[in-house]
Amino acid sequence: MDAKRIAVSVVVPVYNTERYLERCLQSLAEQTLDDLEIIVVNDGSTDNSQDIIDRFMQRYVGKVYAIKQENQGLGPARNAGIDVASGEFIGFVDSDDWVDINMFAKLYEVAYAEKSDIVICDFTSVTEDTNDSWTSTGYRGLRPTPRNISDYMLGSMNPAFAWNKIFRRSLFNIAKFQSIWFEDVGTTPILVSHASKISYLPTPLYFYLHRSSAITSQKEDMRNLEIIQAWERCIHQVNKLYQWEVVYAIYYSIMTFIDYRPDFCAEYREFFNKYRWLFESNAIAQQGIKLEDALSEKQSVEEKLCTLETTLQKLESQNSELGNRNSELETTLQKSENQNSELEAALQNAAARSSELDKVLQESIARLDKAQSSLQSTEQLLMDIQTSFFWRLTKPFRIVIDSIRNLAR
Repeated sequence: MDAKRIAVSVVVPVYNTERYLERCLQSLAEQTLDDLEIIVVNDGSTDNSQDIIDRFMQRYVGKVYAIKQENQGLGPARNAGIDVASGEFIGFVDSDDWVDINMFAKLYEVAYAEKSDIVICDFTSVTEDTNDSWTSTGYRGLRPTPRNISDYMLGSMNPAFAWNKIFRRSLFNIAKFQSIWFEDVGTTPILVSHASKISYLPTPLYFYLHRSSAITSQKEDMRNLEIIQAWERCIHQVNKLYQWEVVYAIYYSIMTFIDYRPDFCAEYREFFNKYRWLFESNAIAQQGIKLEDALSEKQSVEEKLCTLETTLQKLESQNSELGNRNSELETTLQKSENQNSELEAALQNAAARSSELDKVLQESIARLDKAQSSLQSTEQLLMDIQTSFFWRLTKPFRIVIDSIRNLAR
């Protein structure tokens, strides 16, 4: 890197974001702050991200620098950039996001004018699928306007993002990023607690892209438990002058994560119980809802909801089974009705045929009776004929016999 004075070093960790990377790097290359260097850390990308990085290095010689390493995660990638940064201040930009072209000029201007160690700005959230957007504040303390480090510490985990800030580079001699999810939560509060002065610029200068595949959208991933490591680190490494403030910030963060990641409520509760004495003795935390009561109530509600959901699922399953059985019965009934209709039609046909057969039978009986009567008449006639014929035939014999009888006398 050149030996010229650098006001701000911007570290851009990259992992398989070729789809967004050019927009990100172009927004940085066009920054109105001249004394700026861009350090792109390729954290083991397997797509074409490196080709895009190479193009920007060639196009912006002396301004864009690159580091290539095996995949280690966002925290170590940021640390790799910090290690080679030469700027008075360091900023961070995620490779799927982009910034206003005046962002670092404005932040550095405030830092220089107010002799601040950290400067915070607002940001705009944009959804990838629908392109909806809304502005979020970078400072969310208890007071509307922050007055001192204590105010910033109370809201240091809400949010703890590193990318809407610039940090004096020397602060990273105290703490760097962890190799965990939510690495910001375990680092930003510590840096804030060791700053001599912090400034807030209520202007949205950073554009944060909401992606469905981003790690913050994976609500059932076991790495959500790594937030506990971040809380633990803050308790032990924060500037002791602000111990009470960070305990309140952790209290607020626990409450947020119970809503944000309800699948891990039991583990978050266990962490609270581990440091129960610290929360119960914290005067600032006691101004809010008692965490133990809230956790118990939340857990009870979650258990009831879980039970209700299970019961509902069983009822839906039973209803589905009844629906299937009802459908089967209706089908069977329809078949029976169809068969009954067919039987009725067959019976009607049979009755009609029976009636016809009865009629034919009656006619046949009548004809038979007539035939029998005719036969009887014919038989009688035959007998009469036979008798008449026999009498005639035997008449000569009868005359002879009678003559013989007469002679015999």
